[in-house]
Amino acid sequence: MNTSRRVLPAISTALLCSVLAACQKAPEANSAPRVEPPSPPEAKAKAVSPTGFDAVTKQLDAGGEVFLYLSTEGFLKACSDAFRQCGEGAPDQRARIKEFAKAAKPLLQNSGIREISGFGLSSIEIRPGVYRSKAVIHHRPSEGFLWKMSGGGKKALEFASCLPSTTALASSFNLTLEPLWGELEREAATSGPFRAVLDTLMQKVLASAGLELPKLLAGVGPGISYFITLDPEKPFPVPLPGGAPFSIPRPALLAQVEIRDEAVIACLESNLARDSKLTQADYGDYKVRKIPAPPLPFLAPVIAWKPGVVILSSSEALLHEMLEIKEGKKQGLAATEDFKDVSAGLPSPASMFTYVSPLFTKTAAEFQLRAMDVQSPGNRENRQLIAAMLAEIKMPAASVGQETPEGWVFVRQGGMGLREASGLWAKMFLAGMMRGGIEGATRSQLHREAVMTRDQLRLIQAASEQWAIEKEQSRGAQPTTDDLKAYIKPGTPLYRILDRSPGATEVVLIQGMPAVAIPKIDAETVIPASLVERFKQACPDDFWQGFEIR
Repeated sequence: MNTSRRVLPAISTALLCSVLAACQKAPEANSAPRVEPPSPPEAKAKAVSPTGFDAVTKQLDAGGEVFLYLSTEGFLKACSDAFRQCGEGAPDQRARIKEFAKAAKPLLQNSGIREISGFGLSSIEIRPGVYRSKAVIHHRPSEGFLWKMSGGGKKALEFASCLPSTTALASSFNLTLEPLWGELEREAATSGPFRAVLDTLMQKVLASAGLELPKLLAGVGPGISYFITLDPEKPFPVPLPGGAPFSIPRPALLAQVEIRDEAVIACLESNLARDSKLTQADYGDYKVRKIPAPPLPFLAPVIAWKPGVVILSSSEALLHEMLEIKEGKKQGLAATEDFKDVSAGLPSPASMFTYVSPLFTKTAAEFQLRAMDVQSPGNRENRQLIAAMLAEIKMPAASVGQETPEGWVFVRQGGMGLREASGLWAKMFLAGMMRGGIEGATRSQLHREAVMTRDQLRLIQAASEQWAIEKEQSRGAQPTTDDLKAYIKPGTPLYRILDRSPGATEVVLIQGMPAVAIPKIDAETVIPASLVERFKQACPDDFWQGFEIR
């Protein structure tokens, strides 16, 4: 018995070891490892209708803080459908709406707007503190006149080499109205009333300018440029209605227009020659005339021209400075480090160029803040938000626009990206909504309080008249609060007001405001001017009609 007890456990242990050894045996050489079959690649979704996605996004900068593509096909179709439904309004407006739609429909059809297929937006930090933002408008092949109004000019960026170092705002773009005029002429050929309007316009232009309108439009442009300078060392006071004047850096302005037809220059010279008040002040190869102007410290306008260009300047000195910079005799804005920083890498050539300095932005914002103080005193929320936005603007911004066969590409480089700008504008928008809601609730409460006060004053008048009739009181008799309580419903707010001042001849309808005298018989109720002022923002001017205000 003892022997069997020792043998059985030994046999069990041997069997268990053999099983474990078999499980750990190396695989035979001819046995292949098991491989899981690869999962099929996920199929990419494809748009049912083709879009301009690839054409737009290839122009954008990926990997930045903003990247957006929007197909405009559906939006433009909805606008087209809405336009076709014009004339389905009120019966008295249908004829007018249909007439307008009939005249505008050919212009919209031939404008090229319907060929816009997509819009894109991106923003990326290209250097520490310098952001590049892009906007792309893509259109299908189109003969629309909108896409011809740039005139094919691509020299806008060259205007930067003419700008003074004190330039605060500058813009150069290409625009010609000749394609639009051609479309208007085609429309007038099928519309007698419209033809009459154009003929009248042409006669007025011919009489005033001495040149036919089509020839004038064909001869002016496409290059149009201007700049504004601000001199912080020479402050200029700006008066604001109802507010204290404040000073801005003294401004100056120069505008330049390209001329393609020398007939326009000849017409200009002929018209100026007839004005005896002009003073000749030629400079280099430019003919210059001084124009009489009001006595302002920064305004002494001149007009200058030579073949191919006409310039209008707010002063002769500004004209000379611009021409000297253009000729290389003096350094201007293009030589400054700030301009080099924001303009480096901008695509060229360009059909549009814009430059904005921090000084211009801050001056314009300060003007807005002062105007807000006049219109809405104590509006500290908006002032704080605008001040916060201005604190972020520490460098200028430069932008260009390029016309391509597929649309327009706009590139801006400056010290604030789209994310920061949109964040600040969102704060201002939300603050405005909150303030509007609070102000709306306040006005509503004030209006309810004003209506109740006016009703109480009318009840006092009625009670006084009833008291005079029943008590046979004559003109000039003075009722008291005790006399009027008999004609006011007990428990009402007015009854409680009268009950708090027994035997009195005046009552306080609103706590903290002056008392209102109970009117004598046949006399008008007099209300304090301060009471009217309290409800001024919530009540129209005629709200207190029938009462005398003192």
